[in-house]
Amino acid sequence: MKWSCQQLLFLFAVVIFAAHGEIDKKWMKDALQSHFSQPRHHATYPKYKMRAMRFIRDEFREYGLETHLDTFNTRLQTVSGINVIGVLKGKHFNTDDDVIVGVAAHYDTMRDTSGVDDNGAAVVAMLQAAKKVASEPPRNNTVIFAAFDLEEWEDAGFRGYMQNCYHKRCDTMERVTDSMIEFAAKTSRALAATVNQMAPTLPNVNSGHQTFPEVVILFWVVFLAMLPM
Repeated sequence: MKWSCQQLLFLFAVVIFAAHGEIDKKWMKDALQSHFSQPRHHATYPKYKMRAMRFIRDEFREYGLETHLDTFNTRLQTVSGINVIGVLKGKHFNTDDDVIVGVAAHYDTMRDTSGVDDNGAAVVAMLQAAKKVASEPPRNNTVIFAAFDLEEWEDAGFRGYMQNCYHKRCDTMERVTDSMIEFAAKTSRALAATVNQMAPTLPNVNSGHQTFPEVVILFWVVFLAMLPM
């Protein structure tokens, strides 16, 4: 499989120009509340983080993705991380013709933050995009969805407003509104649109199928800031 620098672009600001798709906003809000509304940190809330990881794993499996748990070590002997990888194999999988398209978001948080916005909202947006893409006709290129662990470590060094609001009082379900969920849903549509632009479905498989002709990034790491600053 061919990899290039272009495929490893990290996108931290999402611009939305996607057509409407079948995105379940109620599911997104419920998933945030049930699985991404409490701290998910290896030192302070490891059990809740583990439940979030298992939820992502089970969702990938339900969508029919080939799912892997990538366990890795850290500089602390007692701490390891788990990335959740979902692979939607294309016709060119494991050949030099494959051009891999990836979408990723981290699911962990800092020690004492709820992590609804950072980065639970991006995870549920990615999951809805994965569900939609996996339900579509086959394609030549392989698509990989990844939920990364240990993007947060200890103290990110925020000061002032960012320290006191964004990562504490503001990053909770109490601050989530319907318009914020709609923004997350638009993000999910944009992700699905990106995949369909970069890895279009094979023609003439389903004459009634429509793809979304938008956006042009090969690898997104989603960091969805849906709370107003």
